[in-house]
Amino acid sequence: MRSEGSVLLQRAPGTQAEKARRLGVTQGTVSRWETGKSSPRSFDDRDACRRAYAIPLEAWGRAPSDAVAASVTA
Repeated sequence: MRSEGSVLLQRAPGTQAEKARRLGVTQGTVSRWETGKSSPRSFDDRDACRRAYAIPLEAWGRAPSDAVAASVTA
């Protein structure tokens, strides 16, 4: 199930490869986070997303709001 964090990461600027380099993870990891197949487990990974893309730490644990979800599909 996708979280608000996964939606926000997918909406963030750049390719998955660029995001991976910026976050210090693999492109496959970014892909899994964006699709909701997994989410950042460590505080360091969630904090990297917060610092790089302003994704709140708690966003990874909540369902996307209708407004956030709509902005990805629009």
